[in-house]
Amino acid sequence: MKHIGRAFGGNRPAFAGAGKTFLLAFALVSAGIVGNAAADNADVLSHRDRAFVDEAAQAGIGQIALGERAEQSAASAPVREFASRMVNDHAKVDAQLRAISERDGFAFPHRLTSDDQKKADRLARAHAGQFDAVYMVDQAANHRKAIAAFEREAREGDKPDLRRFAADMLPTLRDDLHLAQSAEQQMSAAERNALRDARGVEASKKGTGATHVAAQKNERMPMEETGQ
Repeated sequence: MKHIGRAFGGNRPAFAGAGKTFLLAFALVSAGIVGNAAADNADVLSHRDRAFVDEAAQAGIGQIALGERAEQSAASAPVREFASRMVNDHAKVDAQLRAISERDGFAFPHRLTSDDQKKADRLARAHAGQFDAVYMVDQAANHRKAIAAFEREAREGDKPDLRRFAADMLPTLRDDLHLAQSAEQQMSAAERNALRDARGVEASKKGTGATHVAAQKNERMPMEETGQ
């Protein structure tokens, strides 16, 4: 029986080397488990929160990129002022959301959406008489959409940090919607006509079949309250 522990008559117990091998294998497996857990925790968001982060981050990236161009190229002073406000406000929103993502370890988008890239390309091609209309065409609508998304996250989000972030940012987004409407009202008659035409084109592209009359509805909507 005393020879059972020997490997084919060698002096070293067979199980000694096996024990070390087992410990090494266990260490590697444990490391793999820990590594996989870390990878799993790299994006610990629910589907709802993931959709919100992607939408909020990409909207902010787009507002900053398009706003920086409009700051330099818009013909109307109110539109330039609005663009500057968008750059500043969304840079702050972006910074806070990035800070949460870094602290909590979830992925953060870094690129323009295809729609924003197309709009940036249109702005690059737009002549002076069209630029303001192309930039402002969907600002009010996009801010209404953002407000709805932030309100929903503030009510229903799964991650407490994101719920607080959404609630804290709502006053800024409501102010920005008010500014978008104010900038439109201060545009010249020719600029507002160009804006109405641009909205008609956008509605047609989206397949809504909207006429110029329907496109004017957004322009005629009363200024929205910014209070919560």
